[in-house]
Amino acid sequence: MEGKASNVLEAPSWMMTGVQIHRWFWQKKLLDEKCDLDVDQEENARLGVYWLIKASEQGHQEATDLLSHCLQTGQGICEHNYVDVRACLDMPQEEKLARCAARKVFESMSAGEDFITSDQLQDRMTRLDEQ
Repeated sequence: MEGKASNVLEAPSWMMTGVQIHRWFWQKKLLDEKCDLDVDQEENARLGVYWLIKASEQGHQEATDLLSHCLQTGQGICEHNYVDVRACLDMPQEEKLARCAARKVFESMSAGEDFITSDQLQDRMTRLDEQ
């Protein structure tokens, strides 16, 4: 990363596509990076925590462990992300993985809509049973 990251919108496009290895290194870099100004360092740490939350929500155990460390040390934690960090740490790993899988199933079936019908779900389950 060159320079400072001032907000989530400045994250590289490959980060938005879900490339896990790049995400992990980006999160670590934001947390570890030393900046000339304390404000920049704090903002980078908060941005790192944001991406750690996203990874933890998808079941990434190392991200959850690092979030726990951030909460213990206060690094990157603020009133805007505290509740989300606690939720990630309090949710069992199995539930995170189940929610992630459910999200993927929904996305594959919804065709861009905000809902799926019971008929769509039944059709998909029938097709899976036939395989």
